[in-house]
Amino acid sequence: MGTSATATDPANTGEVARADRLAEELHQLALEVGGSVTGEHGTGAVRAKYMRAEHGAAYDTMLAVKRTLDPKSILNPGKIFG
Repeated sequence: MGTSATATDPANTGEVARADRLAEELHQLALEVGGSVTGEHGTGAVRAKYMRAEHGAAYDTMLAVKRTLDPKSILNPGKIFG
């Protein structure tokens, strides 16, 4: 499917909402066909909500590792594992 990017006017709330809906549809489609919602730049806070859907049971393992290595959640708190 490749990469997608949208350019929006942040002052135009309707345009921003349409771009957000498009991004949501593209992410869901990528997951449905076994793809990834991330690219070479990593997950990032914006796509963190798709981590469980993309990685399934492995997400729980990643979360357990995060909690073991960072029990006080001081390393990037709330970024990927909220």
